[in-house]
Amino acid sequence: MLAFSIYAQTEQNQHRYKENNEIFKVVEEMPRFPGCEEKKLSKDALKECSNNKLSMFIGKNLKYPKDARESSIQGKAIIQFVVNKQGKLEELKLLRDPGSGCGDAAMEVIKKMKDEITWIPGKQRGQKVKVQFTLPITFKL
Repeated sequence: MLAFSIYAQTEQNQHRYKENNEIFKVVEEMPRFPGCEEKKLSKDALKECSNNKLSMFIGKNLKYPKDARESSIQGKAIIQFVVNKQGKLEELKLLRDPGSGCGDAAMEVIKKMKDEITWIPGKQRGQKVKVQFTLPITFKL
């Protein structure tokens, strides 16, 4: 009887992930920027490849604001967003802004990513779930 109870709880949890729009902060498989799926990589190598692809996207699309350059402003903009079950970005928030337009420039890159890129969604117990993601973007001269 006890085994049945545990099994029923597991089934209930799986159903909850499908129906619930709960936002997770940590999951068994974190969301990943796409581009490394075809390669047969270990989990660590896949994460590193994905992070490199994300860095390349940001580097290619980020424009250092003129006012920030002229004022020698440096620092980190921190953006928070949710990767939904379909791999799309939602709920974009600027958490830290070094000033002189850097925060706006960082948000523009994330908005471009939202429009153009579909991430590999996060998973918990084999089910796709919404995951909160925090991304620092460094501005350095």
